[in-house]
Amino acid sequence: MTEIITTLVLGEFAFEIFIIDFILLYRKATRKYAFPTLLSVLALSIALLQFRRIIPANDIGLVFSSLLYFADYLIVTMGFFLAYKLPLANVISLSTIGYCLQHIGYSIVQILTCLIPTLNMSLGVYYFMFSFGTILIFYASVYFLFLRRMMTQEDSPISLKRIILSSLLLYIITSVINLVMTQTEAAPLALICIRLLAIFSCLFVINLQRSYALVGTKEKENNVLTTLIQNEQAHQRMSEESINIINIKVHDLKKLINSLTTAEDEKSRKEIALETDKALKEYSSIAHTQNKTLDNILFEKNLICLNRNIHLVAICDGRHLSFMNPIDLYSLVTNLLDNAIEAVSQLAESERSIRLRIITKNDRIQIEVSNPYKGKVVRQKDSFLSSKADKINHGFGLKSVQFLVEKYHGNMVVEAESDTFTVLIVMPLD
Repeated sequence: MTEIITTLVLGEFAFEIFIIDFILLYRKATRKYAFPTLLSVLALSIALLQFRRIIPANDIGLVFSSLLYFADYLIVTMGFFLAYKLPLANVISLSTIGYCLQHIGYSIVQILTCLIPTLNMSLGVYYFMFSFGTILIFYASVYFLFLRRMMTQEDSPISLKRIILSSLLLYIITSVINLVMTQTEAAPLALICIRLLAIFSCLFVINLQRSYALVGTKEKENNVLTTLIQNEQAHQRMSEESINIINIKVHDLKKLINSLTTAEDEKSRKEIALETDKALKEYSSIAHTQNKTLDNILFEKNLICLNRNIHLVAICDGRHLSFMNPIDLYSLVTNLLDNAIEAVSQLAESERSIRLRIITKNDRIQIEVSNPYKGKVVRQKDSFLSSKADKINHGFGLKSVQFLVEKYHGNMVVEAESDTFTVLIVMPLD
């Protein structure tokens, strides 16, 4: 029994840092085998802290203890990174906030111990229960007051370099304060002041993490704004092209109608009537998807494809797309088709084809666009670069699509294999 209590006391930090990290991350999307991974990491972190048994109680031992705690924090952080589908920088940032909250909770326990001296006399399982229980109450209070609202916010891209530097800053702050506490035989009031300094230092690091997230959000918004500007310019060019196509079609129809009045025999009139019917079918070849926004997109893009001799095949069921804002739906599908139109326009006319498929499957919407391509496609971070001369603007469309997919909690897979470029999007139905 004594051995179990000792193990629990030595592993208290591991339990506390694991619980707060879980609170911060549990709503995020998990990877495969997340639960076994987290259990393994918890067991490993508790086992690591058992080395405190052999660390001497002197200045060198204090340094080793501090390194041991920081190593334990790193292990838990990497475990949550392996268990959750988040960038490493975001996991480190949230884990650093968790480390700060754990240290604030620990400092509260130390302050209470200074204010109530009899608590110092409660050793073993009773002090463990008091310390652990106090920190859990602190976690619950922070969750309902602050963390629950923070966790509903979207994750922002964060600089990994900044996060690593702030984590090292936290380690230095906590190590120095623990060293001062150990070396100082001061009155309880002085010890309380030192612990209050630790709390304010941790709050500073938490605020630093949130400011990094805000910077990431601003950078993401700037990228999206740039993307939207690029897309608006492209859309304007496409709209001008659509107007020109309509004018040409109207002109051709007028000529055909006029020819009917001047045709001298029945055979000529039949030929003109067939040409007129063909022209009208091309003009009105719209897929009725039961979604007005999607119908308008397909009407516009089909005109452009006809003008460029591109065969557009659209198999679309738009009945369940009402959960999307019409502007978002327009931007998403337009960007996908514009990218495909731009790609196949470089090919021979016999190879110009685009396939769009929108279906509902297992309470999810699947949007798939595929088209042939020539040349080399290189993946660079979250975008794709082609052999086009305009490499700066190319790929902005997919960035905008990715932004919209994440907004609706979906996933996007891009493949460039066997001379076919495919974008597959899966989004849950709200």
